[in-house]
Amino acid sequence: MSKPKTTADLRRCDHCGNALVGKRPQARYCDSRCRDQARRQRDREAGRSSYVRKGRPKTLPSRQVYKPGHRFNELVLVERRGKVNGSERVLCRCDCGTVQEYNLSNLANGVTVRCSDRSQHADPRCKGDDITYDGAHNRTKGRRGSASLYRCWKCGTQAKDWAYTHTDPNEKRMSNGREAGRPYTTDPTRNLPLCRACHKLFDSTTAPRMVASGVATTSPALALAWAYCADRPGMRDDTA
Repeated sequence: MSKPKTTADLRRCDHCGNALVGKRPQARYCDSRCRDQARRQRDREAGRSSYVRKGRPKTLPSRQVYKPGHRFNELVLVERRGKVNGSERVLCRCDCGTVQEYNLSNLANGVTVRCSDRSQHADPRCKGDDITYDGAHNRTKGRRGSASLYRCWKCGTQAKDWAYTHTDPNEKRMSNGREAGRPYTTDPTRNLPLCRACHKLFDSTTAPRMVASGVATTSPALALAWAYCADRPGMRDDTA
């Protein structure tokens, strides 16, 4: 004769139908998985969705401070591209028409205010003619390269320095500092590549004679022709 079934043996899971063994009297499901699946099934049958995926974006679109159309000085935000290497990247259109990708933090902090197209915007680092003696030499080196790339204008050996020709009618002089009193030009085309020996001779002898005669600024071409021939064998040093 078989043993009669108890009340626990007759209870079944409402979802999968397995026996509820060892469960509390009020239990309806065998585990949490069946309970969740049953809840989702009821929601689908009722036409609603109560299930929310765990985890969500740190910044929801409705909570974003900078949305498409936001203006950063001369740049207008077009599209957010997401994070790249930890930095939020955005696509912006400049007032000049250039479309480029930028770092959002640089835009928000005012570090980037316009695109880098130098054909449309002047370089903000350029100070025009308001530069120092060293700044003028650095400008010449930046535009024409190092003097060592050229041959000496006078003797033909490898050049070492850029030398001012003293032919600029708007030459400048610093009032203080290491180079105080020394003339210089902001025009890179008025500098010549010279070797160290020719440079010293030009600054100490040739240039003062050019300036004293007045030919340096009145006729730069003649002054350079005379400077090229000065201090050479067979040429008179006092000829100007």
